[in-house]
Amino acid sequence: MKKEFKLMLDYGGIVIFSPQILHQFMQERNIQNKNLLEHFVNNEKDGDDAISSGIVAAIYQIPEQDYHIILTDKEREETIPADWVLWQYDFPLEVNKQVVVADIYTILHWDFNDWPEDKQPYPDAGTANGINLESGKYRLRTTGFNENLHNPGSHFGYVLQLTKANDFSFFNISGKSVDDFSYSVLPDED
Repeated sequence: MKKEFKLMLDYGGIVIFSPQILHQFMQERNIQNKNLLEHFVNNEKDGDDAISSGIVAAIYQIPEQDYHIILTDKEREETIPADWVLWQYDFPLEVNKQVVVADIYTILHWDFNDWPEDKQPYPDAGTANGINLESGKYRLRTTGFNENLHNPGSHFGYVLQLTKANDFSFFNISGKSVDDFSYSVLPDED
């Protein structure tokens, strides 16, 4: 399956998650703070565990823009020309029937009641969208792209490619910081 959509950001980031998996993690850790980003920053172990266990993946410290998102579960599907690729990072993602791609605002004001299990993945919602997907472990390959960094009107965004994984051994966050990743797909502003 391949789904393309425009994601409007009111805040400087994108989160990718399965609502039921995130909710279960919060219950297991007894996380009461509705601002999950704040909680993960202030409780580094929970934050590292959330990323390395595939609870949530994030693309952040990016400008508030409308981004073109290509969400696919096809392993070898060419979605953009190779010369548009700026960077690629792989992250783990645990899925329970749904994958949601949303403005990071979603985890700044988390409410599980906004994400009922029977709700279809948010078509054309603007700040959130997603797909139904077989439950299991996935490698989430995030690819930042821009058609032409020197053209302000160019086509830019992110490819989010999900492929089944037996485990998350391909990912190790140990010794890394968010500052080790650059998610920019826009030219640097001078």
